[in-house]
Amino acid sequence: MSKIGFDLDGTLCSIDVAMLRLIDNEPNKEAQCSAEEWYYRERKPLLDARLFLSKDDKFYIITSRPERLQEITKLWVKHYYPQARLFFVNQETLRPEENNNESIKNWCFNKVQLKAEKINELGIDVYFDDEAEAFEEFRKLCPNCKIVKYGGRLEL
Repeated sequence: MSKIGFDLDGTLCSIDVAMLRLIDNEPNKEAQCSAEEWYYRERKPLLDARLFLSKDDKFYIITSRPERLQEITKLWVKHYYPQARLFFVNQETLRPEENNNESIKNWCFNKVQLKAEKINELGIDVYFDDEAEAFEEFRKLCPNCKIVKYGGRLEL
C-alpha cells in the first residue's frame, strides 16, 4: 500500500491563472465572490488520479485553496473523487497590491512549505503538483516523498 497525493488546481482540475488574478483584483467584493464561486464550481477534471492507484493505495488531495473555498471544494471533490481524503493548507490569495513577480514568488514558496508540512505529516509516498516557481524547494522540503511535476506552468 502506498500513499499517493495530488494537488487540486492545475493537476486534478483545470486552472486559469490569468482569470484567477482578474478575480483577485476585482474591486467589487460581491462580484468578486460570485465570480470566484462560479470559477471553482466549473473546474473540469484534468487528470484521472484513479489511473495512478492500485486497489490498496490511499488517495490524498492536498490543496492550498483559502478557507472561504472549503465548501465548494468539498462538493467538487465528493463529486469527482469521493474516495479521496481531502486536506487544506489554507493560504489566502494575493491582494491587488501584491500583484507583482516578487510577491507571487514569495506566495509560491509559502505554499510549498505549507504543503510540505502536510505531506510529511501524512507520510505521503508520491505527490503530483503543477508547482513551477518553487519546485526544487518543494522536493528538498519532502525528502521522504517523490514530488512529481505535472502540468505545463512556466517558472517566472
